[in-house]
Formats: sequence, structure tokens, C-alpha cells
Amino acid sequence: MLKISILAPGQNLISYRAQNNTGSQKYLNHEQDIFVKKKISFTSNTLNDHVNYARANGVELDCKLTELAEMVCRTIDVLKNKNFALPSKIICDISYFEGKNANRKGFFYNGEENTVFLNPLACTNSHFGQLFSNNSYSTNFKEHPIFHEIAHFLHYKQNKEYYKSLKANKTKLEKSELKIIGYTLGDYVIEKGNVLEFIAEAFTAFVTNHINPEKVPEIYEIYKKYKGPEIKV
Repeated sequence: MLKISILAPGQNLISYRAQNNTGSQKYLNHEQDIFVKKKISFTSNTLNDHVNYARANGVELDCKLTELAEMVCRTIDVLKNKNFALPSKIICDISYFEGKNANRKGFFYNGEENTVFLNPLACTNSHFGQLFSNNSYSTNFKEHPIFHEIAHFLHYKQNKEYYKSLKANKTKLEKSELKIIGYTLGDYVIEKGNVLEFIAEAFTAFVTNHINPEKVPEIYEIYKKYKGPEIKV
């Protein structure tokens, strides 16, 4: 059983995972990472090319930044090839992220059930490799927040009433579940202790091949218990 441990002073998540044989560092082969393996590249495309690619895959992309539009298209490509549903609209508009929402990277809420919102500044300024090494999230991909928000969308679409119940009740992971998860998915899951955030972080790690769910069966069982989007393993 994986057990929660306290990081030693100055110890980061990578060394913790290596020392304790937990999390993605044990199970991750970078040559098998979804982006490396597929060698996805849209870097020569214009903003209009990205918008048209998204539209061809059923997604209306409202985005003014070529870099972020490319990130969205890379995410669409991965999810499409794994046969996941896609939101009908992705809006990248800073006006949705003002005041207390300024540092949020994105959000999904069931009032706009087919739309995912992304913060263009927070998403493009995030250096997820550094955040990963600082124990924050479950992967080191810059596309991480896009996968994370689409995970909320997929979780909701899979069982709307159940998702609404989890959200309304602010359902927390049980203490025994937190002990099993440990720091495998980063600080964010432990700090929030929230089922919805756990599902989104786990989905992101699983679907990008960052963590093989078969190698963390106890975590995967928790994921299935809370009806995370089905992952074919």
C-alpha cells in the first residue's frame, strides 16, 4: 500500500518518488510519453490553422494566442485518438479570469456543460516542468491545465447527476484514500483533498501515459470508485 509521507526539507517530488518508488518516476518512460511517441507538432501552423483544426474535430476554439491554440490542438489530438468526447467549445478569454480568478488556469462548470474556459495568460505562462519538480501537479506537460479542465467536462458528461452531487457536497477524499494516493499525483490533490480535483489530476496523468494506472492499482480503484472518465488500460 502506498503511504503518505512528508517531504524532507529541500526534497522535491521527483526525488521523493524515486526514493519511495511511487508515482510517475517509477512508471514513466519518457520515450513512451504521449507527445514524444506521437511526435505531434503543429508549430508551423497559423492561428487560423489551429482554429480550423479544432473546428474539424467538432470544437469551436475561441482563442487569440497561437501558442495556446497549438496547445489546445495537441490536446484535442491525443483525446481524439483515444476516443474521448470533446467539448463543443473552448474559450480562451482573459475577461473570464478577473479579480480572485486571475490565477486560475481554467474552469469548467455545469452551467455551460459543453464549454471549457482557459486563462490565456496563466496557461501560457505556466512552466509545468518546474511546477512538477516543485511537487505541484501530476504531469510536467505544458498542456496539463487543458487536459485537467477537459477531465472535469468528461467526468460530468459520464454521469451528470453524480458529478453535480460531488460538486454540491464538496466531497472530500477519505483519509485512508489520501494515504494511498500520497504524493503520487502532486501536492495539489493532497492540499485540496477534493474528489473532483483528484479525478482531473489522475485522468491527466493516465491519459497522457505519464502514469500507468495498472501500476498504481489502489489509486486506480479510487479513481473508478468516484466514476472517473473510463481509461482503457
